[in-house]
Amino acid sequence: MDWVPILSLIVAILAVFFGPVIAARSAKRAMIGPMRQKWINELRTLLSEISSSCMHYWQTGYEDRAEGEYQRITDLKHQVIFMINPKEDDHKILVSIIARMEDGLARGKDGDMDFHVAYKELLDHGRKVLKREWEVVKSA
Repeated sequence: MDWVPILSLIVAILAVFFGPVIAARSAKRAMIGPMRQKWINELRTLLSEISSSCMHYWQTGYEDRAEGEYQRITDLKHQVIFMINPKEDDHKILVSIIARMEDGLARGKDGDMDFHVAYKELLDHGRKVLKREWEVVKSA
């Protein structure tokens, strides 16, 4: 008995069923990569803006601070909250650091040390999160 036609038929059937599945996976990866990169860029922009806004707010001096500046910081914090994955520990830590930094600002001179510690943590931890997310994009 000649097995070549039977094997050819089996390969053709497998190709018909699994070809579209493999093509769909490739298309999904090709689509998700740019979307994830856009998300990383937006998160980087938000972290940069919140850290610089907080530092400017702190450096301005307690008498010269405008309520609108503090409101902008709160708005940026909430934008970060809605961008991150609440199930990932790194992301939860990032939000808690931002909250501690904001709290340090809200307490005035009593919160200066807490603000500075949280500010430095935000810079360090933010870089780690962005680096990890970038590695995910590269490996996809």
